[in-house]
Amino acid sequence: MRRSLFFAVPLIALQAVLPAAAAAPAQDTEETSAVSSSVDPNEIRRGVRMGGEHGKTREQVYYERLLAPVEPDFIGKPERLPHYIKYFRLSLINDPKIIAFDADATVADDGTVVLSGYSGFKENAATLEKFLTYLGFTSIENNIEQLPSESLGDTRYGIVDVTHVITYDQPEEPREQMTNALLGDHVFLLMEGANHTYLCNTAEGYVSFMDASAVRPVGGEEFTAWLEAPKVAVLSDQGEGERRIPAGARLPLAGLTDEGDYSVRLPDGSIRSIPSDAAEIIPTGPGDRASTAMKTAQTFLGSDYVWGGKTTDGVDCSGLVQSSYRAAGVNLARDAYQQAYGGELVGTRWYRDHLRGGDTLYFLGRSGRITHTALYLADNVFIEASGGSVRLTSFDPASDLYREVRDRGFCFAKRVIP
Repeated sequence: MRRSLFFAVPLIALQAVLPAAAAAPAQDTEETSAVSSSVDPNEIRRGVRMGGEHGKTREQVYYERLLAPVEPDFIGKPERLPHYIKYFRLSLINDPKIIAFDADATVADDGTVVLSGYSGFKENAATLEKFLTYLGFTSIENNIEQLPSESLGDTRYGIVDVTHVITYDQPEEPREQMTNALLGDHVFLLMEGANHTYLCNTAEGYVSFMDASAVRPVGGEEFTAWLEAPKVAVLSDQGEGERRIPAGARLPLAGLTDEGDYSVRLPDGSIRSIPSDAAEIIPTGPGDRASTAMKTAQTFLGSDYVWGGKTTDGVDCSGLVQSSYRAAGVNLARDAYQQAYGGELVGTRWYRDHLRGGDTLYFLGRSGRITHTALYLADNVFIEASGGSVRLTSFDPASDLYREVRDRGFCFAKRVIP
């Protein structure tokens, strides 16, 4: 029987009426080597049968198909390690523009392959090791640094403190311009780079290097306060010179002037006035469209999981998110990894304090690629199509709805509608 439980009901009451079975469905096949009893082993997903082929597991088939173009005999050659890593980066990292990853390999005197570099997610570093294992490298020392770097301490966040700053794919020349961060934008710091730079995730999620002098590093508490403060959207350039406020900036509202204009707070703590006809206040809570998306998603509760489906007759994870937002008049891409490009980056694996109802959540599968999406509701609870049906899941280990596989696989969150 399909359930329709809307989040207008307090979360505690909602948990109380859920059947116990909803808390522990079969694990997703993305996360286990065995095929769930709810999945047809002959079903094809991402080009491979769920139960494997010709006596080989799905993983074996996947890696053999992946490696055939680069080494048809699956016998790796040490001198070709740079080529393998480049091929891995192109094939198994969703997009280096949104997933931080860079690796190098050397061969020690005893033949051990030594990996170095950095990775935003442990899954990507582990998958590179498995990738090389399938090429026949049996001795691997994985020294890839996990980001954010421990050297940042608690100051893993930042606020852009200049009118605007270009970010780059490398800290040194030759390098490519990536994006433009504006005054007041939030960034997630990942590590210190060469030439007085930070590697960071910008507000739209781009992984790129930013001049360290353009960003003010802050701790988590100050970062959350900045994100959650009521904001003013600036509609046209204000002022001139180095402290110009650019059109498109969003800054905390500090109050109203006697003339009815907006007072805004800059990252350095100073206050500026902006004419009321040159700015608009941005709502702080979920808007009508995000609320509509959440309500629509909850009408799918209990619906069967069907790969490729988008209705209550059967729906998959990205179909659930797409159909929910479509009902709200917002068109999202079809697949999870495509949807991940849209919206503003508001949460990461290590930062979830700013999640809001309607945010889209993304998760990594065993291969380190984005393979799952869900819709955040409230109080650590989100709705997802997974484990055979549409269900509620929680990030809170104390909740009956908690699923450890989702907690550890969470990648980042995007806000589709400000």
